[in-house]
Amino acid sequence: MKVIDANSKVYYLIMAHPEIKEILLSLGFLCVKNKVCIESLARVMTLKSAAKLRKVNYLDLKECFESYGFLIEDKEKSE
Repeated sequence: MKVIDANSKVYYLIMAHPEIKEILLSLGFLCVKNKVCIESLARVMTLKSAAKLRKVNYLDLKECFESYGFLIEDKEKSE
């Protein structure tokens, strides 16, 4: 299973694992179809914040990613 951080930017997740784009599409994140959106919004939005913005239940998101072989960890950054 591949481990990804929920606090990683969506852009970098897609660049590292292109199959994540299809997972996000299956969850209703239609913006990832648009290259401009990936190049702009996805560079500043984390996976966790994207789920919150789209009102996707975080546990459902984790479960969906797990079905595709991804384990989402929530590595909070201490400030």
